[in-house]
Amino acid sequence: MSDNITNINTILSIFVEEIVNSKPTFNVKNEIKLEIDKIIEMEIDKFSFIQDDIKDFIRVGEYIFPLLNKSPFLDYSSCVIQHSKALENILFESAFSTFIHDYIYSDRDASEDINDRALEKFCKQIKKGYKIKILSFGEIINVFKNVNSQKKLLQNYKIHIDKNNLSIIYEELIDDLEYIRDCRNKASHNEKIDRYEFIEVRKKIFNIINILNSREGF
Repeated sequence: MSDNITNINTILSIFVEEIVNSKPTFNVKNEIKLEIDKIIEMEIDKFSFIQDDIKDFIRVGEYIFPLLNKSPFLDYSSCVIQHSKALENILFESAFSTFIHDYIYSDRDASEDINDRALEKFCKQIKKGYKIKILSFGEIINVFKNVNSQKKLLQNYKIHIDKNNLSIIYEELIDDLEYIRDCRNKASHNEKIDRYEFIEVRKKIFNIINILNSREGF
């Protein structure tokens, strides 16, 4: 991981002056993208299978990182936000979107859960389909932490993720998800993120993406 971080700084630093001092040409932009992808592909398995808009969140975070290393303003909040945004989307697509779609068109009754404030957003997804397009990190974690509840909605959801080989999320990854969420919240508000915090967040996010990519249900 540390060697790849060094590579990011070395490879992209040759473009920094052109980016800062002039409008980059299409070729320069494309070259940067290709170099970033090469580095990401060394750390994220099946990166090419990730949706393009989600890839862009990771690319932006990786591109900003070496630029910040050249800046006197050493706050890596923007990197944390980009990477965590990618993970949030990947978690939703891999662990929630299919279940929500299937639930909408089933005859299951989740009415007993609809007034549960702790699960309000998840229930709204069920009721309204894709009008609400994503769950936040906090909401995702809340569902995983309550997945062993006796509530009908969560019982059915647990069956879904277990069937898709995703039980590792609630069995082993909650602590890492909470760490990422806390850093993302810190980055989004009034605190700075230092380089080492970002590197730790990056490592955890890439590890979770690799785990999800290795699951049969992803």
